[in-house]
Amino acid sequence: MWWLRLVIALCCALPALPAWAAPGFGLLRGSVVFDDGAPYVLLPVLAKYGETTIRFTTEEDGTFGGLLPTGTVSLTAPGVAASVNIRPGEQTVITLQVQRIGVLLVADAPKSAPDSQIDIVLVEWTAADGKNYELKCPVAPGKSWFPEVPATARAFSVKLWWQLNNMQYITGYTWSFDKPAVKRILRIPLAERFATPQLALKDDRGHPLARTTVELKLSWTQNETEFPAAVECRLVGFRTDANGQLPLPQYWLPGKYRLAVTVNGKTSPDRSIEFTAGGKLVPAVYHITGR
Repeated sequence: MWWLRLVIALCCALPALPAWAAPGFGLLRGSVVFDDGAPYVLLPVLAKYGETTIRFTTEEDGTFGGLLPTGTVSLTAPGVAASVNIRPGEQTVITLQVQRIGVLLVADAPKSAPDSQIDIVLVEWTAADGKNYELKCPVAPGKSWFPEVPATARAFSVKLWWQLNNMQYITGYTWSFDKPAVKRILRIPLAERFATPQLALKDDRGHPLARTTVELKLSWTQNETEFPAAVECRLVGFRTDANGQLPLPQYWLPGKYRLAVTVNGKTSPDRSIEFTAGGKLVPAVYHITGR
């Protein structure tokens, strides 16, 4: 590798000159993309010339490259191979395209609830024999690729941990596959998952709790997975309008809750209530007497 030390010395001695301008060398600028145009990040690419092999790793934008001797260079990476001709004092540009295989999970972070926190806490796929294989979880929701999932997989599952309004939720999604497929694109509609409900509060006589300051205790009871995640949230100091209606602040995950209402120190028994996506009116009658 005497020539590499020589090139490094030349680069240090003449910093104003392009490194690839050294005699007998050229600059390789490569990139690796999937068949859908997305960059392939952190992919090892081997460049071989003669008996020498150099290893590159693609950057966040899918690019790789460096200084190479002139001549034919063979490039190989998982799923793709090509040859390039490095010319002295020139830049050689090449784009390698790789077919995306496995599962592409699309989970765009919701824009409607910027204060929410969502983490993917479990990813696994189910083989034809029924065995489950756990995969590394992505750092954050977005587009995550899992090439380890074979075409013969029978199912794919993820579990999400949410923090919203100081409440914690764990929800699960499972996709079952009837036929083999080399590539699957699975989407989690996070942006459509939130509810902005309004309560219509009445007492046990059917009269609206109009212009009344109330305290609400909400607990989440709909566990979509085997993980316990039922917690409660208290909303204090909210006042109903002339019709006894009260829009709940912020955003809520659709599902079944338990709700208790306190007025002037008297609390109703907690009852089941369900929130659906969107801003819908949720009627609720509570036994609050002696106000």
